[in-house]
Amino acid sequence: MSRSGRLNSTDGYTLVEMLVVLVIVGFIAMIAGPKIGKGFQGAELKTSVRQFAAILRAARNTAITQRAIIGGVIEINGPHYAFRLIRSQSEYSDLGRIPEQDSPDTSSDSNPALPEILTESYSLPDDIIFSDFQPIGGQAFQSDLGLIEFFPKGNSTGGIFIISHQSGAGYAVMIDRVTGRITIESVS
Repeated sequence: MSRSGRLNSTDGYTLVEMLVVLVIVGFIAMIAGPKIGKGFQGAELKTSVRQFAAILRAARNTAITQRAIIGGVIEINGPHYAFRLIRSQSEYSDLGRIPEQDSPDTSSDSNPALPEILTESYSLPDDIIFSDFQPIGGQAFQSDLGLIEFFPKGNSTGGIFIISHQSGAGYAVMIDRVTGRITIESVS
């Protein structure tokens, strides 16, 4: 004890105090880390779904303004999708193919009025896929491809695309057959 009656202590923390703080911080990081990672995955999934819905809306609007049929082909259980302007039967039969991302689309070259957003092929980020397609109205479809068409009056062939993350989270992008309206709902 010193003359002032206080214990003699040095400024700073002891090793034990530092270790206790490190254990507490490590425990918090262990609990919060996975939740933060899931938040980033959820944001990436939501962004991908919104981008897909925006491209569907652009396809519908283009079909109305160009008075043409716009067809989309989506790879089920895969990440790829693309859209085409369909004006002839030969272009219609070519709809069931997704071009390579680096190769230009010949149908878009022949019609420069097609918006740029519809002239490219797209891929979803890693770990996110089109996990299912449910056609509306009994339309025929290939099991590995989801086909959607938008017509000059704004209507469509309709359908529901499920976009999901490997973690199981997902969204349903629904295209109304009568109005062509696109809506998004969360699915579990």
